[in-house]
Amino acid sequence: RCEFKLPVILEKGGKRMSQGDEDDQLVIHAYSKWIEVQSLLLKPEQRPVILNRASSTNTSNPFGSTFCYGVHDIIFEVMQNQHIASVSLYKPPSPSPAPS
Repeated sequence: RCEFKLPVILEKGGKRMSQGDEDDQLVIHAYSKWIEVQSLLLKPEQRPVILNRASSTNTSNPFGSTFCYGVHDIIFEVMQNQHIASVSLYKPPSPSPAPS
């Protein structure tokens, strides 16, 4: 297990909800459950992408499907027991300059 801490600044209506105090910030870590953070990060209508991992030699997966949620530049992979299985950070591509 990778021990990570991901501080999140929450905004509602263009205003920051965090006061900059560590006690007031949402910090997602390796032991966070998705149920604890999803309502603060997602809109109710956002649906996950379902990820099925199957081995070519063995088509059964003991952990079952996982659910991937995209939030800004982060992808959260969540197991069926609500534990966060992985967090992927990415940088969106920069816009290409217009051809001259």
